[in-house]
Amino acid sequence: MRRFRTLRKNWKLASVAVSSLAIALALGVIGIGISNWILLRPPAAADPDRLVVIYHRSPENAVEAISYPDYKEYRDNNHVFSDIAAFPGSVSKNWTTKWGESVSESVSDNYFSVMGMKPALGRLFGKGDDDKRLKEAVLTYSGWQHWGRKPDIIDKVFDLNSGLTIVGVAPKEFTGVVLGLRADVIVPASSPPGFDPAELSKRDARRFTLIGRLKPGVSRKQAAAEMQAIARRLATAYPEADTGRVPVLERLTAVPPDSQPAARLISTVLMLLVLLVLLVACANVANLLLALAVKRRQETLIKAAVGATRGRLIREFLIESAALCVLGGGAGFLIAEAVLKRLSEFTTVFPLIGSLSITANVTPDLTVTLLAAALILIATLATGLAPALYASSTNLAGAMSGEIVIGGRRKGIIRTAFVAVQVFVSTFVLVGLGLCLRSVDNLRHIDPGFSARNIIAAMATDIDSKNHSEAQQREIYRSFAAAVSQIYGVESASLASGMPFLGGFTPSPVHTPGENKPIDVSSSVVDENYFATLGVPVYHGRVFDSRDQKGGPESVVINRKVAETFFPSQEPIGQTLRVGNPPRAARVIGVVANGKYNDLDEAPKPFLYFSYAQRDTPYLSVILRTKGDPRLWAEPLERAAASAGLVLPVPPFTMGGILYLQMFVPLLTLYSVGGLSGLGVLLAIFGLFGAVSYSVSERKRELGIRAALGAAPSDLFRMVLRETAATSGSGIAAGALAGIAATVLLRSQFFGIHAFEWLVLLPVIFAMSTMTASVAYLAARPWIRGDAWQAVRHA
Repeated sequence: MRRFRTLRKNWKLASVAVSSLAIALALGVIGIGISNWILLRPPAAADPDRLVVIYHRSPENAVEAISYPDYKEYRDNNHVFSDIAAFPGSVSKNWTTKWGESVSESVSDNYFSVMGMKPALGRLFGKGDDDKRLKEAVLTYSGWQHWGRKPDIIDKVFDLNSGLTIVGVAPKEFTGVVLGLRADVIVPASSPPGFDPAELSKRDARRFTLIGRLKPGVSRKQAAAEMQAIARRLATAYPEADTGRVPVLERLTAVPPDSQPAARLISTVLMLLVLLVLLVACANVANLLLALAVKRRQETLIKAAVGATRGRLIREFLIESAALCVLGGGAGFLIAEAVLKRLSEFTTVFPLIGSLSITANVTPDLTVTLLAAALILIATLATGLAPALYASSTNLAGAMSGEIVIGGRRKGIIRTAFVAVQVFVSTFVLVGLGLCLRSVDNLRHIDPGFSARNIIAAMATDIDSKNHSEAQQREIYRSFAAAVSQIYGVESASLASGMPFLGGFTPSPVHTPGENKPIDVSSSVVDENYFATLGVPVYHGRVFDSRDQKGGPESVVINRKVAETFFPSQEPIGQTLRVGNPPRAARVIGVVANGKYNDLDEAPKPFLYFSYAQRDTPYLSVILRTKGDPRLWAEPLERAAASAGLVLPVPPFTMGGILYLQMFVPLLTLYSVGGLSGLGVLLAIFGLFGAVSYSVSERKRELGIRAALGAAPSDLFRMVLRETAATSGSGIAAGALAGIAATVLLRSQFFGIHAFEWLVLLPVIFAMSTMTASVAYLAARPWIRGDAWQAVRHA
């Protein structure tokens, strides 16, 4: 314990060092844990090293799903896999009368056998169940617990998809097939909720990702070669659907293939920010230890004089540094473990989707623990090596000959470098925060092509089509729209087959003269009130009215992008579009504003609107514009739907909530970067304050002599600020340049960001300059305002 008496004597400084390292190392372990889960940990499975994920690469898409017929070709005609399973990467949120809310996912009948899973109760799906089209379901272990953990739940009927019989409970480690979401019910791929089984026979209905289990002794390269041979045969047999599609095999991870580039980027950015904050904390602690080394220079000189070698002196300082880092690292690991445990299982509420349980196996495993130990070792060297080398230097003898009196510039170089690094990192992360703020602000000010204010809607209302004729269905929908429009406070109501950001749009082939292949343009079927209800600006012509009836000439309303694409030098009103297969004529009656249909940051795209009076559609959404908070109209809307005999698969939702859902990922990124930025700046403030304070305290004799010779306090302040400005200025300049370089490299991940964002760079430079000047002033003030003669006598 005698080795640590210096740390006990300076316990306040040691506490600050341990706290700084604990926070920074906790962030490091959290970042490693999340990245490990995203990129390295395989899903729960037996022998996961033999599992591969299979998807298509096409001329249009780097990652493309596979159709069910192609899946069966790959599954039945290969010699390299023991079996191949399939699953669509989609989730359904269900509200059932008996079971309440549930999240369902679908898998092929052999999914559990390919993954090597055994049931916790009952049985799992078996090979051949897809062809039998059985109405069966498997509960996840968490779903079974949610519904009472009853052993007699087997053979109960789950009221979803006209009734599904529960045949078993999946093992505890299986939480679902979609990354991060906890599923309750697993249904066969042949009958997922809201999916037409007829789509399973279409080769252009690509919605499945495949998982294959390699046979013993077969490499991924060998398997890829055989799968590509099968793909070439498919392209020859089905040229329209399969030409240009190449199967790609990769190691199976928790992240789906289409999300892996984004996952790698997020992990890289996260680890970069975490390491930068750790660098600031290490520089801060190194500065404090360097100050301790300066205070102990006489002790070190005496030890050297009585025979202590430089290696022994370095070892003593590194042991003290290691003690601080182990304490800080241990505390940080415990903090990180608690945070990761909380992140591994929690429930959150999203607009439209409702409550979802998040499950992520991010608790520290052996890999994370070993990397945490490596971080502690790196921190020990980063914080202790420079002070140890300085304190053990034979040049310390110069302290007795006046080096300290003239300012100690040689040893100040190390401290200056630490401060510059802290300011650099703080400036860099603040630039990142500014870019996130600008990107989010740009997204918030995007014109979606409609007014989202006071809009509430219910999606995909469904009628029992077996017991109602087409005319009866149309009348029910119109009566429903008329009924909800009479609810007090409803300004207008409309029906539509699709809604912005929620899908339901249909690709409509548009045939143009001289082109062999039609152009697919997204379209929606709407009634005459749609444009007024959503506030879509009309630029030319008119929208649908009583003149557009079934049996008459078909009318179409286009957006401005369609007009620019198909009628670049003509007046579009009155022109004819040849739409559909086989093509039929549709007369353009109006031009409306471009909109955002799938994502807020999407480029303008062509879009067509067809009249509900002229086209049939099996599912419709109802949209209301209200006079106040639209959430108050949710219950009246549900009651009106029930009275009309309509089924709402999800509760009513507001358009403001949907826009928030679109902003969720950018806002989450902003909050994460903001937290790291604030922590980095706070650590930099502590480090700068300590560095300036110790630097000025060591020069108190020099300052006292200058004051005795007539230097005013303002002169001394200017001298200190000039030296601080040189150090902090270099860090600010380097941080700003690094921010510009990062902006150029990552522009595609932000919205509306330029290479030189002066509205970000200038405020950050000004803020950092003001902060460093203020901290330097506060640190130097007690020493400069002191008695000059006392400083000279007692220095």
